[in-house]
Amino acid sequence: MVSLSDSSPSVRKQKSTPLSQSPNLATPLEIRMANLGDVRGLSAILADSFYSHQGFMFLIHPLLRLGISEDLRTRLKSATPHYSCLAAIATIDTPSAQKQDTAGVVEMTVRSNYQTTKAKESGGKVGEFSDYLYLSNLAVSQSYRRQGIARRLLLSCEPLALKWGYQDIYLHVLDDNEGAKQLYLNLGYNIDRIESYPNRWIVPRPNRLLLRKTLV
Repeated sequence: MVSLSDSSPSVRKQKSTPLSQSPNLATPLEIRMANLGDVRGLSAILADSFYSHQGFMFLIHPLLRLGISEDLRTRLKSATPHYSCLAAIATIDTPSAQKQDTAGVVEMTVRSNYQTTKAKESGGKVGEFSDYLYLSNLAVSQSYRRQGIARRLLLSCEPLALKWGYQDIYLHVLDDNEGAKQLYLNLGYNIDRIESYPNRWIVPRPNRLLLRKTLV
């Protein structure tokens, strides 16, 4: 699973048009563009996925969730053209009516950074800046894990990438996150670059892997 992003790209509010559906799940599910009404559910999933509830973190968890909520709201309200937040929404039957529940999230944006391996292979100069499509904040609610929702979120990003004119998608994963690594590898991602944290000999931390998937 990728860590919370420090980027701040944003998007205008969009209609809740389904991008894909999953009839094979026990609970009916749709993947669609997130809107401002989804912020509360999405921020809860992100806070629970990336931050512990133990010890001191339990005390500051509400503040972390509030910060995530405000950041996400800002991105959704802005008008950056190459940014999307996809939400997985489950439909639950209750005795009185159907209820919608937020099950997962992923964000996609275009970043500018030092050249990727593929750009270098294509003849670009070392250190030259280039744009690339990047996925972040992939998270699934604990109640809906192991139902293929993360996979569906990732696959739903691919038509958008091609629509935006990008043939490659990038994301980060920690080297010791075996479950996430296996998911990405099974979907066709490959290691583009291995990144070590500075001073890791003082505070041991696993390497970050920059993964790349070529769509065409």
